[in-house]
Amino acid sequence: MAIIKGEIMVLKAKMRGCGQLCMAQGEDGNTRYLADCVSHHDKIYKLFQLTEKVFSEVMLIQFLSSSMVICIIGFQLVIIKIFSYPFLHMVFYFTAMLGQLGLYCWYGNEIIFESYGIGNACYESDWISCGPQAKRMLSMIMEGSKRPLRMRAGKFSDLSLASFTLVLRSAYSFFALIQRIYSETDLVSNFHGGGKMANYTAPQN
Repeated sequence: MAIIKGEIMVLKAKMRGCGQLCMAQGEDGNTRYLADCVSHHDKIYKLFQLTEKVFSEVMLIQFLSSSMVICIIGFQLVIIKIFSYPFLHMVFYFTAMLGQLGLYCWYGNEIIFESYGIGNACYESDWISCGPQAKRMLSMIMEGSKRPLRMRAGKFSDLSLASFTLVLRSAYSFFALIQRIYSETDLVSNFHGGGKMANYTAPQN
């Protein structure tokens, strides 16, 4: 995903300089330059599709498992003694899981953001100085960039910061549910076995 982001940034830089190239090398040179940009854009799209095909199912499993693990670790942090060795171990593991999931979502969000800017880069390219054929090529690239590139996890969720926030909210919901069940189970256990009611004896007449 970092490579895809870098390629998009390179393409945007090339697009911004095509107007100056048209004035320096003429219409023919600029047409060849823009044809190379169109080919570059197509290769970026193919690389994106291949990356998504390879990692889509893996990322779906990662999303689901990370949500469950973050929820369970959060619950463990509540019931474990603070600053004990198990507590510190859980804190480091919790941080690692958040970082692992956050990196995927961060770079997925960067791809969305950078691909949004391809059309703006075409508009910033001093296209007024270009000829009709070059303007048509710029229009082709702008039309192809109207839909930003969105890496998906199993075709269900985008890899973005919004999805990362959604995972954290889901993990917190699961955590609240588990904590409530645990509290109710502990209350029933104290009532029947280990609480004050177990040591109560009726007064003798």
